[in-house]
Amino acid sequence: MNRQSDRSRLLITALAAATLIGMVVFAFSDVRRSSRRAETAASNLEEAKTLADQIRRMNNRPRQASLQAESPSRITQRITSASRAAGVELRLVTSLAPQSPTRVGQSDYEVRTTSISLEDVSLRQLAVFCETLADPSSGLIIQDLTLDARPGTSSDAGGERWNARMALTQTIFSPISPRFP
Repeated sequence: MNRQSDRSRLLITALAAATLIGMVVFAFSDVRRSSRRAETAASNLEEAKTLADQIRRMNNRPRQASLQAESPSRITQRITSASRAAGVELRLVTSLAPQSPTRVGQSDYEVRTTSISLEDVSLRQLAVFCETLADPSSGLIIQDLTLDARPGTSSDAGGERWNARMALTQTIFSPISPRFP
């Protein structure tokens, strides 16, 4: 009976050792899987940070930009077309001042501003004028608009009339050339 008892103990000890070894092997492989998942997560986090930085940088860039500045004569043609569409006589365009493009900080973009003044226009005419003049696909937008009521106009006299000053801006993509030593 001692022999059988010794065998039983030996068998139980062997089973316990095999179970323990199996548990250690399973735990080790689980740790390795967890380690690989942690490495993948760290890599994904770095990639997400890089993409978030790119998005932040892109948020500071214009949505639309032209590859070249429109000539002053083309801007004048646009203003003439917008005046016609709005029913505004050209003599009511009292000021037109295109300026040279200026670089936006250290970016690859320049902005050209053209100051425009209109006199004695209705709000409807002004809205049509601005809508026709702006061309976001060419980087042309109305940046600033200031209205002053014309003295002596009222809704009794056929509607209020306004003087308007605006800045038509064009964003131009113009990469800075790399400087070589």
